[in-house]
Amino acid sequence: QLVDDLTNKYTKGVYPELNREDRKHLENIRLGTVCDDSKLIKAADRLDNIQSYVRDQVTIPNYVLIETVQLISLIKTEQNAPLLEEIQKSFSLK
Repeated sequence: QLVDDLTNKYTKGVYPELNREDRKHLENIRLGTVCDDSKLIKAADRLDNIQSYVRDQVTIPNYVLIETVQLISLIKTEQNAPLLEEIQKSFSLK
């Protein structure tokens, strides 16, 4: 179940007519419907990705910021709230 939940469904290969923004939007909406354990894993993965930008002192692309803000709003649970708060701190989104 977790692997299926965390596998991207809205890929360019499957939806070539959609641009990245539209695919990520649909993927984030889908992630909002997965089980809480999958949401926790997704939050941890995104936090690790964001921390990589910060650690490597690389400017975080605007599209990553936009996608992350949307993702946070759709996957927040009591279980993953601390991870999402860490992401927000990394982005200074509070």
